[in-house]
Amino acid sequence: RYPKKKFAIIDSVIALPNVSSLVFHEHEGSYLAGVLAALATRTGIVAFLGGMEIPLIRKFEAGFTQGVYDTLPKARVLSGYLGASPKAFHDPAGGEKLAMTQFGQKADIIFHASGSSGLGAIKAARELNGIYPAIEKRRYIIGVDGNQDALAPGSVLTSMIKRVDVAVFEII
Repeated sequence: RYPKKKFAIIDSVIALPNVSSLVFHEHEGSYLAGVLAALATRTGIVAFLGGMEIPLIRKFEAGFTQGVYDTLPKARVLSGYLGASPKAFHDPAGGEKLAMTQFGQKADIIFHASGSSGLGAIKAARELNGIYPAIEKRRYIIGVDGNQDALAPGSVLTSMIKRVDVAVFEII
């Protein structure tokens, strides 16, 4: 409708001359998160916590899982999603519940790609670390999209950042 205007879209491709499609290689950064999880796990069990089950989030899961298995072939990767609608990215209570389930299955590190639902996963790790402060019992989250360490210092191992902010700034 507006051929003289310029647009940008994130995480999708629209093949029009006036649209810039900003896409990323989430699986690559997630692979590195998987390598780190495999190197840091004490139980040999790590987990992926996804928001909405869509191809984009499955890319995060696939990269993470491959990084874990390439580094620690005998590891076990648990995987869970919060739903099939966009609400799955805005459910901190659901994120906390799923994280507690994964921690209860002996995962000691969870990589989340779940939007604000991940705040619940971070809360779960922080609460468990308050109950079990010994280093051998600690539980960790690998955050996403921004440095999430400040949300729970000592409970966030690292964060996988794809730098959407930089891509948007550069396209503008």
